Amino acid sequence: MADSVDVGGSQIFRRLGYWILLLLIASLGFLQIGIEIGDNEFLATDLLAILLVIVWLVGTLTRQIRFRWDRSYWFIIAYLAAAVVSTVFSSEPNRSFGVLPRAFYLAGLAFL
Repeated sequence: MADSVDVGGSQIFRRLGYWILLLLIASLGFLQIGIEIGDNEFLATDLLAILLVIVWLVGTLTRQIRFRWDRSYWFIIAYLAAAVVSTVFSSEPNRSFGVLPRAFYLAGLAFL
């Protein structure tokens, strides 16, 4: 996760984000049961990922979490760029486009 900045002695978003990330990683190893919300079915892992992004964004905006750039992120960006180029020039772009959101999802977890 990102480095913390102690604002007013409270690091609730950093701690909460840390535990949600641990839950998310642990949930990957278990059988996923879908949760229906409206007409859509979501996995518990997907809901944890959404919650983690919300906590991370709120923590960043309140300056309890600070994003720290790492040089290894360039490799992730290069991979995502290659995936986009591959999708655009694919012989079946519609089929390839379905894989692209998964690549961005996993890359997003690496940035968190």
